[in-house]
Amino acid sequence: MAQPVLTTCSGCGLASQLHEAFQNEPNSIRKFCPPCWKRRDEANERIFLMTYVCLGALGVVLAAMNSQWGFLLLTFFLFHAFGILGTIPHELGHALAARALHLHVFQVVVGVSKKLFECRLLGVLVEFRTIPYGGYTLALPVDGQHFRIRHFIYALAGPVANLMVALIILGVAGWDRVADFRPHEKISPWSLLFASNAFIFVSNLIPRAYPSATGWTVSDGLHLVRALTMKPEDIDHLRAAAFAMHWRAAREKGDMRSAAAWVDRGLQEFPEDRTLLIHHGSDLIEGEHLDEACALFKKLLQEVDADDVAGRALLMNDIAHVNALAGSKELLDEADEYTDHALKMFPWSAPIKGTRGAVLVRRGQLVEGIGLLEQSLQGAEERAGRAQNACWLAIAETQRGNYEAARSYVQIARKLYPECFLVARAERAINEAGDRAA
Repeated sequence: MAQPVLTTCSGCGLASQLHEAFQNEPNSIRKFCPPCWKRRDEANERIFLMTYVCLGALGVVLAAMNSQWGFLLLTFFLFHAFGILGTIPHELGHALAARALHLHVFQVVVGVSKKLFECRLLGVLVEFRTIPYGGYTLALPVDGQHFRIRHFIYALAGPVANLMVALIILGVAGWDRVADFRPHEKISPWSLLFASNAFIFVSNLIPRAYPSATGWTVSDGLHLVRALTMKPEDIDHLRAAAFAMHWRAAREKGDMRSAAAWVDRGLQEFPEDRTLLIHHGSDLIEGEHLDEACALFKKLLQEVDADDVAGRALLMNDIAHVNALAGSKELLDEADEYTDHALKMFPWSAPIKGTRGAVLVRRGQLVEGIGLLEQSLQGAEERAGRAQNACWLAIAETQRGNYEAARSYVQIARKLYPECFLVARAERAINEAGDRAA
């Protein structure tokens, strides 16, 4: 049998046949898996940020010596800094328009990388991240009424906010002060504030898509074009995605009942939507309805096109998750095969590493299983997923007789996600092992 052609990451060396998941480095043959691409982008942005900071510091020194180069460097630095600040009114424009149009605002983010802090601005909760470049607002309606025009206004509101800021600056400072731009002689803050917001307004209206640290970024201009050309099936896809996002938001709050209700509502309108069905399967798992969940995932697997290797691998991972919980030898054999395949497709995926680790623990391969679970615990983004990893680690340490370590993992799980359904199973395993030892 011919071996599949693999793409190898130039950063970490992981290989997969999911060629489309890798990003090409510009003007190079090097390719990077999603985590390495994200780290590469963030590293480049840190270098970019520090370069401007150093140029600004040098500009202060030279300007104090009345050097023209000092004023030029400070001008570049301030234009850059005002551009970063311009992200805030831009995202607030999107968010406030979304609220006025009765779109649910799921997230407003300024910057990339790790979360730094969050605060409310004009009643909108904004998350600030450590690298202050770019941002996004995620908002969708669940109803389809006037969908295209609402989406168009929502996309336009961000650039319009920057245009309004530029016009306010023009009104406050006056044209003479804004036009008095002599970067080699003095600092012109009014000119730079006006120019940076005008630049954000114009550049965001250009229809384009480009890879970034958070994945493919679509400009507001392209969103505007898509809003005008949106087909009914596109609208249905976005509405189904809104139900799925409500499900995820409710789970993050630990409100499992609301999460299940959102999926049920979504499936009433979109009964064939795969994402909603998978979320329903996750709810079945947490309700300990393992047979129903497994039947649902296997039905979806049969319906997925053979060419959709990514979709098939993810569903195999879901089936393996159920099988690991059920625990019979036959099911664990199937889970072993499925997670081995899924991990070869997504060798960087923390959730798949977690499922593979759980299966190996159930099969008695503790060392390898614990290693994968620890990787998943560190790499997973969702609190619920990390809590499940901690519970499986507790079960694994119980099998090794390390009861104190097992209890500490249970405490980690409780702290991460008190509603985790595996906590009771992990505690039961510890107590039963302790009784046997006694």
